[in-house]
Amino acid sequence: MSAPRRFRKKPVEIEAWQLPEWDKPNWFDPDSELVFDVGHYVDTCVAIAEWCGGTSHMMCNADEQAHSGCHQVGPHILIPTLEGVMVARPGDYIIKGVQGEFYPCKPAIFEATYDRVGTA
Repeated sequence: MSAPRRFRKKPVEIEAWQLPEWDKPNWFDPDSELVFDVGHYVDTCVAIAEWCGGTSHMMCNADEQAHSGCHQVGPHILIPTLEGVMVARPGDYIIKGVQGEFYPCKPAIFEATYDRVGTA
């Protein structure tokens, strides 16, 4: 009978980019101050999507849902991977792996697995 064996991850450096958190203001409250820079948020998401070969979406409307099959709500990036299209949400990291592949990673898992290297 076979049993699982233990392995240690090899020390490799990766590139990663974290999607900014989505601090959506109350759009319909006339008394709220609009301090959230939506334009900067969208620009950042577009830059991340271009970097990983994905597509940035603020919301998937009916046309997008019909065309792409996307049924996500809220800002997200769709990332094509060998396992299919994966979704990165605000706060998630997008990792460029050792073979140039991209995939999303939840913040808690990323922070438990990786340490920052250098200042860039």
